[in-house]
Amino acid sequence: MSGEGEGRQQKKRSKQEASGQTAQEKKEQKHLAEAKWAYLEQNKHLFQRMESEPAMFQNPEYKFIREFISMVELNRDIFPRRMGDKYYDAFSAPVGEDKGIMLTKGYVTKVAQREDTSAIVEEPILQVVERETRYRGSVAMKREKNGPTSVQIQFTHLRLCDGDGNIIVGRVVAHLTHEARKLNRGDIIKLPLFTELTHRMGTSKPMPAVFIAQFEKIGYAILAALFPSLVHSTIALRRSV
Repeated sequence: MSGEGEGRQQKKRSKQEASGQTAQEKKEQKHLAEAKWAYLEQNKHLFQRMESEPAMFQNPEYKFIREFISMVELNRDIFPRRMGDKYYDAFSAPVGEDKGIMLTKGYVTKVAQREDTSAIVEEPILQVVERETRYRGSVAMKREKNGPTSVQIQFTHLRLCDGDGNIIVGRVVAHLTHEARKLNRGDIIKLPLFTELTHRMGTSKPMPAVFIAQFEKIGYAILAALFPSLVHSTIALRRSV
């Protein structure tokens, strides 16, 4: 090899050493990048199929996907949506006095003290802290040959916070369960039609609660942003005199 050729090879080796990468390492990195891209495209194709064929979502082999999505939706303060994403605007209604949406302050305290809440608000605005939808057995009125038919009815229970960060239990009327089960942690709802009542869990003291006959989702906000130290226990009801 001529001196000029050896010089070029030495220069090439020096350049590789300076970059800290050999040709083989660059090749491996390129291969990994291509494999990652192919993997992401494969998953993207799968989710696009699910979007066009919703029945696929219920397939047993996709249980891990369903469970991951549920975990994310229950922890939106940890996994927030990102601006620029396809459905970001549908969930990003701002909350604050300057934005026209304000969680009702003093509402839970008024209910707990058995005071008239209409003095402060007609349609309270609350935020979803937790949602639980479960089946409850019931017996239909119509009797079959073998006796009454047992049916399963779904009920949705909510833990809601007001503008002070105080918690109230909400139970949604049965015929709205399908809509209520779409609610997620952080969603902001307005209650045009409701009944205030009490709620007791086991042997605990009665707690303020609200039976929701009508609700309207009006926005979303990360809970941690509104209440860094959210009150996680309900306020006990004041004894009637």
